[in-house]
Amino acid sequence: MSAFRSILLTACLFTITACSVDTENELPNPVTELDIKNAVHKTNLPGFNLGVFDERNMELLLLNDKTGETKKVIHIEDQQSGLVRRTVWRPDGQRIAFTGTVNGKAGTYKINPDGSDLELIIEPAGDTPEGVLDWHPEQGLIFVLKNIDKNAEIYGVKSVDDLTNLTSNKAWDFFPDVLTDGRIMFFSKRNNGLNHKNSSPTFENTYVMNADGSNVQPFVFVKGMSTESLSATGIFPDVSKDMKTLTVTLNKDIYVIDIKSGKMINLTNTPKITEMTSSFSLDNQFVIYSATTPDMDIGDGNNLGKGECIINLYKINLKTKEKSQVTHGNNCFSHPLYRPLP
Repeated sequence: MSAFRSILLTACLFTITACSVDTENELPNPVTELDIKNAVHKTNLPGFNLGVFDERNMELLLLNDKTGETKKVIHIEDQQSGLVRRTVWRPDGQRIAFTGTVNGKAGTYKINPDGSDLELIIEPAGDTPEGVLDWHPEQGLIFVLKNIDKNAEIYGVKSVDDLTNLTSNKAWDFFPDVLTDGRIMFFSKRNNGLNHKNSSPTFENTYVMNADGSNVQPFVFVKGMSTESLSATGIFPDVSKDMKTLTVTLNKDIYVIDIKSGKMINLTNTPKITEMTSSFSLDNQFVIYSATTPDMDIGDGNNLGKGECIINLYKINLKTKEKSQVTHGNNCFSHPLYRPLP
């Protein structure tokens, strides 16, 4: 197993609230452009609406997607990039969680977007560091931890003394995403009677569970999601705020999947370019992602920032399929995540 795969298989968790809800009645109204404009004045550093990771300089950044201007949040001291560090936003957009080494101490931290009030939450218990991928308003951070029982499990972490194993399964469970209705979806290699129409021993099956880990159900089948694809770029799923669409990285392309029908669409389909780390805009109108220059070799993903790394951000309008470039120049940016409204 490569070092990058080992990191990826551990880097995925965050918590949620236990729910059993009628999603058609309980989902909030879609976010509009007016909502976004009205919320800007309530945030510090207005206009900086994206969190990204600079793989070359090992820095968490805020980015203005209109101007391309960036502001440094914090420097990460790790020697390898590895596609596991990202700006995980608190649901109100006023705080960030991340995994990395700061002042010589590896762990998961919280920090304000302006770089103030750094707080260490949890330190890794073994050789493989934990990774934080999401944040729930009641349950706290969602990790994938491998060190405790040697399986990749999804934990809810409120503090170093308050860890809850949400999956507790012999199969690997990882790459979770918090849904709008409070449930958690995740990828898994499990096959315990909750079979999809197309059962697979690879990582093609996704599931959804309540925030307390109960009521695990099949979610959507992601055809072609292999260990090779996962090891190259990770999966890093994101479900749209209206809970109709899933976006993932698959075989170095960006896909969107209709959750109800299972229909998959390759948005990028560029054999010589590696696209990765996609996520939805707050209004569900487009997907933003990272893309390399043609024929750039990302290796096993551990040292994206070394050598001739050029990775910029792009977005695709989901209705028109029009692609536009967000950042330009000699950047090496991954994991664009839009800042939630306060």
